[in-house]
Amino acid sequence: MKRRFSSDELHYLRNNIPIRQLIEHYLGNLSGPDDKYHCPRCHRSDTSINMPHNLLRCFDCSLNFNPIELTMETLGYDFVKAVTWLIKRYPMPTHASSDIISIKQVLPRILSSLPEKKSTMEVSLDHIIDLSTRLSTLEKTVLHISTQLEKILISLPK
Repeated sequence: MKRRFSSDELHYLRNNIPIRQLIEHYLGNLSGPDDKYHCPRCHRSDTSINMPHNLLRCFDCSLNFNPIELTMETLGYDFVKAVTWLIKRYPMPTHASSDIISIKQVLPRILSSLPEKKSTMEVSLDHIIDLSTRLSTLEKTVLHISTQLEKILISLPK
């Protein structure tokens, strides 16, 4: 069994598997029509789902559960087994890590294509920072769109 997981894999599992879907479809501890769920630790239903952070919150235990922690607690798995279980059911799309271009990959190409300044290839620090900021914003936007598409794909009936 694989004992090491990449940060991309762990980030994907924590943030892209909808916690509500994991609770309802795979862990089956729906409490009732009031959208409350039984805590996997104390089994009380004073819980809430924090959708922006993809967490199940238990107010009695004062604990938050991401998809990995929820799987560990509910199924009694250790970390490695829980991550392996989730990866089998929610495989990370290959484009989620390989097709996103990082700033480190793009910046050298941009810098080399800039016009000469005072007959040298020196570029002002302000210009580099501006380009880096723009690329970072673009990278975040692409990642956000990719994440949203993955959530839609995961929620489709199998």
